[in-house]
Amino acid sequence: MKTTLANLVVCLTLLALSGGLWHCGPKGSSPSQTKDALGPGNIRSFAVPYAKVWETVLETIKYDFLFEIEVEDQRKGYFSTALVRDFVNNRKIKYRISGTFSFDGQTTIVKLYKHEEFEEDGYWNAVASNNQTEKEILNKVAARLGS
Repeated sequence: MKTTLANLVVCLTLLALSGGLWHCGPKGSSPSQTKDALGPGNIRSFAVPYAKVWETVLETIKYDFLFEIEVEDQRKGYFSTALVRDFVNNRKIKYRISGTFSFDGQTTIVKLYKHEEFEEDGYWNAVASNNQTEKEILNKVAARLGS
């Protein structure tokens, strides 16, 4: 009996900590809003139809950030920009933005990724994104969608 009760307490505690019973956020906020505010900055959910979010994200990337879209598949929920080559601080760099979309039944979830590399001694080295570009794009999309 003690073991069963202890196991139940552990299971309920783990469930609660995972967000299954409550969420920790501002009063009146939804779990998805809280996740967006606390997340890494490259993920955002929108309570807007998938097709509208898709269109707004791609338009924002093309016309506000001037990236050429190289691959786009709305049905699979994936896009990627063409590779941008640049020279910054006496160093060759190249980068692209890609993204995935999903719909969870209530919200459209967008994840953006900046893939960046720099050349040093003839080798290309990956750079971890600071999520700044991704945040800027998602903030502009949110403003356009009124989210």
